[in-house]
Amino acid sequence: AWKKKLKELKGKVSDKTIIFGDDCKMKEMGDNSFDVYSLVEEATDEGVRLVVAFDLGGAYLSTSAHPEKYPMAEKFVYGFGVEAAKSVVSMEIEVSQKILGDFVKELAGLEKAKAGHESDIKDHEKKIEEAKEEIEQNVANQTKKKTEIEGIKATVSDLEVKLKNIK
Repeated sequence: AWKKKLKELKGKVSDKTIIFGDDCKMKEMGDNSFDVYSLVEEATDEGVRLVVAFDLGGAYLSTSAHPEKYPMAEKFVYGFGVEAAKSVVSMEIEVSQKILGDFVKELAGLEKAKAGHESDIKDHEKKIEEAKEEIEQNVANQTKKKTEIEGIKATVSDLEVKLKNIK
């Protein structure tokens, strides 16, 4: 990202251990070109540290020697820091939104499954009620059938007695 930012200064940028911008120009710093030496190093858990030196051709940029140019360079580097921080936060937002979207989909799936289970429960409760009614009807039919059987048994018994009495 820093190399890309240095290219805005219209210089030739090379990247080894030190990122070097050759013959850079910034209208706010005058007509002369300058070189930029930079080093990106791990600083803390929070990020990296960017060390930058501007070589103006005869001296390095400093607040004491170049009070009129230093704020321009500082603004350039600070602007990069703001852009980089926004980029990192934007990526974090993107990742978080994807995770959120996945969680929302999971929740929708869980809600759908719950509705399905509730529907299954209602269907099973209805089947249970129907089975209870069928059991009641079955018990009534058994009672009726037992009465019919007793009636037939009585008839058979009467006929057996009648058969014995025939002589």
